Amino acid sequence: MNLRVEAPRAEVIELLSRIPGVIRADEEAEDPSVRFEARSEDVLREVSRAIQERRWLLLEMKRETLGLEEIFLSLVHEERGPAPVSKEAMSR
Repeated sequence: MNLRVEAPRAEVIELLSRIPGVIRADEEAEDPSVRFEARSEDVLREVSRAIQERRWLLLEMKRETLGLEEIFLSLVHEERGPAPVSKEAMSR
């Protein structure tokens, strides 16, 4: 899910991280959005409720659908693990 809230992004991520059922929450590099994964629709309701309780303005909450290429790349990345660090990179 992508989430845009009129509030400090770090506070939004902290809030999401404390909600049971939120698997992960992190920043989107391209824009001020926060990306998060939730276990169920009920969690989305809880996210919305928590934002409203803080009187933050919820600008957007949308599902993110992955294409086949993104799914493949994420599976390959998980299977291989992180890329090895070269000796040159370590010496910098």
